[in-house]
Amino acid sequence: MTRRIIRRSQIQARTGLSISTIRLWERAGRFPKRIWLGENAVGWDEGEIEAWLTARPRGPLPATNPALKAAQVVLRERQGAGEGKDLSAA
Repeated sequence: MTRRIIRRSQIQARTGLSISTIRLWERAGRFPKRIWLGENAVGWDEGEIEAWLTARPRGPLPATNPALKAAQVVLRERQGAGEGKDLSAA
């Protein structure tokens, strides 16, 4: 089986991620590593990208930021009390 290498524009189109996020996630081990094709050219193994996409969770991601979690709790409480239904009117 031959290994297919895809370039940055294809990665961005398939994932919807910016190149900055891709670089950050690569360094953190959260995204497949790039393959150096030459001095100024990189690509990614298509199979690794497909496996990464398949492993991504579906649906909303859980809030990891404590401030965001607190804001979500307040919003839920307001909605439960009949408030906050139309935030644009505030």
